[in-house]
Amino acid sequence: MLNTNNIYNPYTLMLQNDSYILKIINRVENNSWFLFFWTIQQQLLLLQKSRIILDLSQCTYCSPEPFLSLCMTLYSCKEDNNNKVKVILPQEGTPTNNRFLKYCNREGFYGLLSCLDRAIAPLENATVNTQGSSTSLNYHPIIPARVINIDDRTALDVTQELIESIVSYGVTLNQHEKNDLRITLRNILFELIDNVKVHAYDGCRKKWFGVYVRARFETEITRNQGIKENNIENKTFFPSDVFNEDAIEINFMDLGKGLVQSWRDKGLLEKYSNRPLREIFQMQFFQQSSRTKTDVTAHSGLDVIKALLIKNNNPIKIVTGMESVGGFLKMPAISMRTVYR
Repeated sequence: MLNTNNIYNPYTLMLQNDSYILKIINRVENNSWFLFFWTIQQQLLLLQKSRIILDLSQCTYCSPEPFLSLCMTLYSCKEDNNNKVKVILPQEGTPTNNRFLKYCNREGFYGLLSCLDRAIAPLENATVNTQGSSTSLNYHPIIPARVINIDDRTALDVTQELIESIVSYGVTLNQHEKNDLRITLRNILFELIDNVKVHAYDGCRKKWFGVYVRARFETEITRNQGIKENNIENKTFFPSDVFNEDAIEINFMDLGKGLVQSWRDKGLLEKYSNRPLREIFQMQFFQQSSRTKTDVTAHSGLDVIKALLIKNNNPIKIVTGMESVGGFLKMPAISMRTVYR
């Protein structure tokens, strides 16, 4: 079991004067998001015709996964359940606030928040290009954060729109390398978006997904941390214990039923019920498969993603509900890094 006593909970949800106030204080890292946000998310998604206030006035940093999850949740609250959303940002002026606002602006999160609350004032001093100085990673956005509803669109159209929205590559590439990266991103994103369109949601729920792609580069801090982590066998890891190396990082999420429930609905989970996500992950990504994309299953698209990632021993992490699991995609199977709520 993981010791969670030292993990700070930055989230507070309270009802005050007929408004639900979600206050986020200090830094939001992947660990605290994984441990504490899921319960709050479920509460928010149940609200109908209410007023929600997102108070970020004392937030100094929010990691991309938690930020994207937060924005996607509030999009659904506003568009699906007729809730009104007000956003309070930190005041410009102090170095800490300016750094956070510049980060929001550069990574696309300010644009998402502006769509939630049209009354947000434009930023005056947050357009300067800054690197990821509020974290130990040095990174550059490739596709800034987006939240998209795909009900009335095709996966192919949305994928092409995202590829055309690439703002940079984070490193100097020749045209052949750019084309190769675009094709790889297009293929992976198409499979993920197509899964949202076909499998992720039940009934009449609107189909939302969030995506954010960045290039990240190791630093001396992450390099030393990576050496230490890689020498630990069979350790249980938090979601934030990313593999410390230069990488293109694709953050993708939806509000659907999740991989475990999808397998269960199709009768594929009978023999994988003890630690379901871990066992699905083991079966899906670390066992030989003869399935093809034409198979009408909930997981055939994952076979394509596996084929795209396994060539270079790329890592993957899946978070669904109460469980997170990940590993390097290389045969034969290696020890997986996993954590449970």
